[in-house]
Amino acid sequence: MKTITDVILEPLYYSAIVSNDYFSWEVESAGSTDRTINCVAFLTQWHSLSVTEAKEFAKAKCIGLEQEYLDKKAEYLAGSSGSSGSQSILDSLELMEAVIAGLSLWNTTCPRYHPSRLSENVYEAYFQSRVGDGFRFFDFCTESAHILSSESDLVSGPQKINGLKLLNNAQHTDTFTKSLDPITEAGSK
Repeated sequence: MKTITDVILEPLYYSAIVSNDYFSWEVESAGSTDRTINCVAFLTQWHSLSVTEAKEFAKAKCIGLEQEYLDKKAEYLAGSSGSSGSQSILDSLELMEAVIAGLSLWNTTCPRYHPSRLSENVYEAYFQSRVGDGFRFFDFCTESAHILSSESDLVSGPQKINGLKLLNNAQHTDTFTKSLDPITEAGSK
């Protein structure tokens, strides 16, 4: 059974999927597979649309879904008996709005979807800076298991994973420690 939050947020869930497909189309269609799962591909096949028409349809669908969300949110707020609604529901809506804003920013700027912008890629510069500082970035999530496992020595102080500081007992410190082997010593690429 869907919760009221699920009902209100459902258009944003779909909008996130369609938005991703809209921005990832060029990269996915350039791949070596003929089994691309993307709404642009489906629209071109099912409705005989050109890629340009399919992308315009997807863009319009995203805008429509976001408006549907805003309408459902307004309806919820109007029907909440003069109060501004349940705080937990409002928090959930605000959180998802922030996630969608972040996803939109990522989709419109990330090097994966905009490889022509690699020369201005701030992510790459940041990555290289962190690698130069001796931080290790994992190729697979299983490579970090020893850091996050119960056997790890997390009680010794701040840890760094991909430039993010993990603090034990939520203690704040401005001192970063290099708890991982520098990339050169770890024998990584």
